[in-house]
Amino acid sequence: MQHLGDGVVDGRERPCLVDPWPALLLSGGRREFTEDDEAVLLALGAAAGVAVDNARLYQAARRSQRWMQASAEVTTALLSGAKPGEVLARITSQARDLSDADLAVLALPDDEGRCLTVAYADGDGAQAVRLSVYEDRDRIARDLHDLVIQRLYATGCHCRERRR
Repeated sequence: MQHLGDGVVDGRERPCLVDPWPALLLSGGRREFTEDDEAVLLALGAAAGVAVDNARLYQAARRSQRWMQASAEVTTALLSGAKPGEVLARITSQARDLSDADLAVLALPDDEGRCLTVAYADGDGAQAVRLSVYEDRDRIARDLHDLVIQRLYATGCHCRERRR
C-alpha cells in the first residue's frame, strides 16, 4: 500500500468509510479504480454506515426495553409485599446483568446518612466483597473493644487515685 499523504492512497486502493471511521480498505488489484468503481464504493460505504447506525439504534432500544422491564419487575415486587432485602438483592443482580458488568455492589447509607455500607453484591468477586465487609466490621469491632477496655482501665486508675 502506497500512502500519498493525508490519508490518500494510490489509485489501486480506496478507503471505504463507515460512520466516519475507515472500516475497510479495498484494493483494485492490478488496475486502478475508475470513477464508476469509486461511486459504487461510496454508495456501499454509505449503505454500510446506515446499517451500522441502525444496529446501534436497535441495540439502544433493546437495552432501554430491558431496563424498563427490570424496573417494572422491581415495582411489582415492592407493591406485592416482597421483603425489601429480596428486592434490593434483585436490583443488584439486574443492574449487573443489564449493564454487562462483572460485579455490582449496592451500598446503603447508615441511619445518620454519614457513611455507606455494602449491603448486596452480585457477580464475580461478590463473595470477596462480602468477606471484605465482614473483615472490616470485625476490625472495627476489635478496635472499639480495645478502645473501650483502655478507657475503662484509665477510668479505674483515675478513680483509684481519687480515693487516695
